Amino acid sequence: MAIILLQCRHVLHHSFQSVLVRTATHASYSCQATSFRTLLADQKCKKNLLGNSSFELAKFRSSGLSTNSQRSLSNLKILENLKQLPRSPAAALGLGLAGLLPFACAPYMMISSGHFLPDVALYQSFYGATILSFLGGVRWGFTVPAGSPQNPDINNLGYSVLPQIWGCSCLVLGHYMDCIVVANTGVTLGLCVTAFMDLSMPGYPAWFKGIRLCLTVGAVLSLLSVIMCKFVLAEERNMKSNEDA
Repeated sequence: MAIILLQCRHVLHHSFQSVLVRTATHASYSCQATSFRTLLADQKCKKNLLGNSSFELAKFRSSGLSTNSQRSLSNLKILENLKQLPRSPAAALGLGLAGLLPFACAPYMMISSGHFLPDVALYQSFYGATILSFLGGVRWGFTVPAGSPQNPDINNLGYSVLPQIWGCSCLVLGHYMDCIVVANTGVTLGLCVTAFMDLSMPGYPAWFKGIRLCLTVGAVLSLLSVIMCKFVLAEERNMKSNEDA
């Protein structure tokens, strides 16, 4: 009887140990599964955070670009600047209109003579290049004084040297290609771009922007008129020579 009891005790002890081992193994598997699920959830959360941060960064950049463009367009205020023309200094208005005369004289001489004058067109291109240099100097001088609303940083000072480089490049390219249209077109584009930059930049007085706009329109129309004379008057002269022959 004692032997039977010892055997039963041994069997029960062995069964209890096996149950404990199975329970511990199951608990270990459960912990591993939970850890794996937690790791997957963390990775998914990180991916979502990275995706959201990338989206927010792209959104911020696009909003920044759109904000800068909106500010540039809002600073134009063309009608308000034109209304300030009567308040502009007489010296600035008079000298500005006098500086427009060399532009306007070129198409007037060609139309009145009925012939395209290459030398006059070349002189107009040279004068336009000097005006571009003057406009670059205006930006440089505006940023240098202490207390100026625009700082003398690389953006302003770097921009102020670009118009004269552009004007000189247009003259050289027109001479190299033996085509006055290239030089006049380049100078015209330079005047338009510098006008937009000056009108959209805060800090200039409203009367200055009004004068700047009017003089740019007059100069651009004069340059385009010379380009038209290049083709129209030359064709008329060729037609007359063909009729005489």
